[in-house]
Amino acid sequence: MYAVARPFLLVLLWIFSLVELGLTGARINHTEHLAGFHEGIVAALLATAVLTMLWVPYALFTNLGRNRYAGGSVRTGLLHEGGGGLIVWIMWLVCAAIFTNDIPAKRFCGVGRQCDLLIAIQAIAWICFSLLTIYKVMLLMHASAQGLIGGGRVATRGGVIGDKPVAAGPGRV
Repeated sequence: MYAVARPFLLVLLWIFSLVELGLTGARINHTEHLAGFHEGIVAALLATAVLTMLWVPYALFTNLGRNRYAGGSVRTGLLHEGGGGLIVWIMWLVCAAIFTNDIPAKRFCGVGRQCDLLIAIQAIAWICFSLLTIYKVMLLMHASAQGLIGGGRVATRGGVIGDKPVAAGPGRV
């Protein structure tokens, strides 16, 4: 189930990154024309959205290509997906946290369209971070099911660490 849901999460992440790209671009355009400057964290969120939009097709290609076309190594594919995903995950976490600290609530940003834009940027940043977190958990579940992490045992007797693996017998696959 989680192996099927991962591409869906990646597509959602790409769509929300595209929305974040548009919102941060609008905010940078507004502040540049109004005051001649832009907030650094908004530019960082813009860069994070661009990197996410570049990483998602790569992750989809390694995921779908490995499963359907290439027949490549599961370990290599999961490492490629997980490595790039970890970098993007950290970037979303840091940028969303700093942006939340800079614009903590609606009462501090004022009223009007630009305040709504700032709140939307903040919300989409946390949505992207949440989608990536769910994606990373599912990636770890897939790696565990493939025996790449967690000791590589499929099943044990008694459920106690150190038990011997269950031997395949009649009726067991």
